[in-house]
Formats: sequence, structure tokens, C-alpha cells
Amino acid sequence: MAFGKIDLNDAVVSPFFVLASGVSVGLFDLTLFGLDFADPLFRLGSGTTLDFSFAALVAILAVGIAYLTNGPELDNLGLVETWTVAITVLLVLGQPFVPLLDSILQSSPVVGLVALVIQAGGFYTLSYLG
Repeated sequence: MAFGKIDLNDAVVSPFFVLASGVSVGLFDLTLFGLDFADPLFRLGSGTTLDFSFAALVAILAVGIAYLTNGPELDNLGLVETWTVAITVLLVLGQPFVPLLDSILQSSPVVGLVALVIQAGGFYTLSYLG
């Protein structure tokens, strides 16, 4: 927990966050040991369903770990940092639970790449300022 640097735990968790976020926005596929990270862990509803994937779980856990292990003072964040962190949390938490947001993020590689860059920026902001 040091202000102004990336801790070891953040350095270990960050590649998992970026991989999970990339899979969540549809930029690439990742299958390890027969487990496709984009496949839903569970599905709620019929017709329009809520799919919660392993990638979403990993991304949510990584942001939670970055926040809990760094404990950044959110009052000390500047305007850009505040919005980056807020949008990251919205994208990471919203995508599994808002099908329209999920459809928008997976609609084109450009949209997915922009979302991934914003999410990575938010993650590293939490890590660096903690």
C-alpha cells in the first residue's frame, strides 16, 4: 500500500484484469483447461437473459482487490482520475447485468478497444494512487 507506485499484488492481478476485460468486450477469446472465459457461469431469465461469465467474475474480483489492497482516498483524485475510475466501475459491474451495455461493448472491435483502454486506465489509477 504505497502512494504513487504499483504494488506487487497489483502487478500480479493486472494481467488477469486486462485479459478478462478483453474477453468481456469481445476483443479476443481465451480458453484455459477447456474453460472458455466468455461462456456464462450462470444464466438468469429466459428470452433476454443475464449472462455472468468467468471473465466478468475475474474482472470484478480484480477491481475489488485493487481497491481493497490500496485503499485510495477517493477525495484526493483529480477530475480525470475520478471519471476514469467511475467509468471503469460502471463498465466492469454494468456489463454482466445490463444486456444493452454488453451489446454495445461487443458491437465492434473499436468500441471494445476503447472500453478496454478506459478499464485498464481505471484499474491502474486505483493501483497507482493507493
